[in-house]
Amino acid sequence: MMFFFGSSKWTKPQVMVQRPDGGFVKMNQPFLDADSTYEESAATWADINADGFIDLLIADGGNEYYGKTPYLKPRVYINDQTGILKPKVDAFPDIFETQSCIETSDVDNDGDLDVFIGGKTIAWQYGNLPNSYLLINNGKGKFSDQTPNELKELGMVKAAKWVDIDADGDQDLILACQWDGIFCFENVDGKLTKRILSDKKGWWNNLYPSDIDGDGDIDFILGNLGLNSRIKGTEKEPIRMYVNDIDDNGRLDQIVTHYMAGEEVIFADKKELEKQMPFIRKKFNLSRDFADANFKDVFGKDKINSARVFEANFLENAVLINRGDWRFELKALPEIAQYSPVLAVSGVEKTNHDYLLMGNFFESNIQLGRYDAGFGGLLHFGSDSWDYSAIPKLQIRGQVRHIVPIKIKGSTHYLVARNDDVLMVLRKSSE
Repeated sequence: MMFFFGSSKWTKPQVMVQRPDGGFVKMNQPFLDADSTYEESAATWADINADGFIDLLIADGGNEYYGKTPYLKPRVYINDQTGILKPKVDAFPDIFETQSCIETSDVDNDGDLDVFIGGKTIAWQYGNLPNSYLLINNGKGKFSDQTPNELKELGMVKAAKWVDIDADGDQDLILACQWDGIFCFENVDGKLTKRILSDKKGWWNNLYPSDIDGDGDIDFILGNLGLNSRIKGTEKEPIRMYVNDIDDNGRLDQIVTHYMAGEEVIFADKKELEKQMPFIRKKFNLSRDFADANFKDVFGKDKINSARVFEANFLENAVLINRGDWRFELKALPEIAQYSPVLAVSGVEKTNHDYLLMGNFFESNIQLGRYDAGFGGLLHFGSDSWDYSAIPKLQIRGQVRHIVPIKIKGSTHYLVARNDDVLMVLRKSSE
């Protein structure tokens, strides 16, 4: 078994291969070492040229770069059949958005693997919608952009999975979006048609497909912000983000509002806003005048009324239950599962309907504070209910981004990847 570990700018990514004794050793990958200037955001293994050897597909992004720089482009590395990964520079068309995910499936049923790349943001232009891409393989690992407009312009995609949700023998594309809902692009004879699985607009982080309730169809565990936060969002009182060039300096500003005592107010305080828009200091010399002003008057009604507006009205970590006939029911997880953002989920092997949930997020501003109350939990589904509990005798600290089940000497283990921290390996004590 091989694992790819992505890296940040100027840090070398790594490929690790599992030895017969269960341990792992780093593989020499000179071409990946040479590309350490990139910042990897997602990756997947897939045999894209049908030679029987798995290749590596990488999504890139971040705010380290902007514009049409090669360091924002997704990449393909072809396995030379000895394990050395060599770049295929003509694999993908030009793509320069920050990418959140890269997933493969044989969309057109021609025997080779096609690729979906989810657009997360446009570097230094948060609020302008990125494009996402459906790339069709010519059978030799060269891809052409055949993205339907509804998919290309969907919005800020955070997670994607290919699953056969309608049980018709081909895989459909499930997407979770930031400031938006959960969508399916149903595959009908190679053509993708949009369906809304949930119109609840969240800060969705990830989605995990599984037959949660044991009725034979696919449901989803959905990671969101959780409820342990100063900022709240509901149907009647959503969080909003207004995006416009408020101070006419040629750059987009993002104004986040929420509700307090039934009134829509700016979330950022006066000092924080003044750093971005100095005119506020002159317009409101006294803090009490700023506090008393309607938020539209602070920035100018014309600027707010002409802004692009985003909403979030559901922040709970949740499950999406498939009721059949394209009917889906969104249910919030128990209160204890709302203490932290959920960013990683894995099923627990050899159990019925048990799942590991982890997360946390530390890069919030001072007003929000760190989301660090999640220490890892076990979600268990019974016949008609579920419960969530801490992992016995274990606390997972840090910002977990991936959980991957593996076998070591026949025993189930879980690789836990944390941001800016060491890799953890968990073992099931019952085995």
